[in-house]
Amino acid sequence: MSKQKFVVFLIAIIGMIATFLPWYEIGGLGMIMGYQTVGWFTFIMFALVFLFGLRKEAKQDMSMGLLYLGSFFSLLAAFVVLWQMITLGLDKEGGSMSVAGNVLANDTRVLYGAYQIVIAGICLPFGAFLFRDRKRR
Repeated sequence: MSKQKFVVFLIAIIGMIATFLPWYEIGGLGMIMGYQTVGWFTFIMFALVFLFGLRKEAKQDMSMGLLYLGSFFSLLAAFVVLWQMITLGLDKEGGSMSVAGNVLANDTRVLYGAYQIVIAGICLPFGAFLFRDRKRR
């Protein structure tokens, strides 16, 4: 298996697994898992990247078109979760339109599953471009 496909598979699997990890903790309500929010969207984005890696032979790198498309999907998944985190931060600062929204935002904590999606989504394009075989075109 090529190094590039191995890195893409590894990071895509990490992103898919992060869907089922805790993303938020709300004071008295408990933990919110990724699949209870936008996790299914991020799961599909990382699953598409995984499927793009299955194209062609295992010893060949991904084509540049699939690499750019997979990078777009992984960055899109990272952006969606990052946007939720930014919105939560703004709500903590009083950006919510209601008092209940401000109180709920102050009791909410972002957990490791959300951070894992953001990191995997950003690292996948870098890893894919870094580990591609420059000798073969």
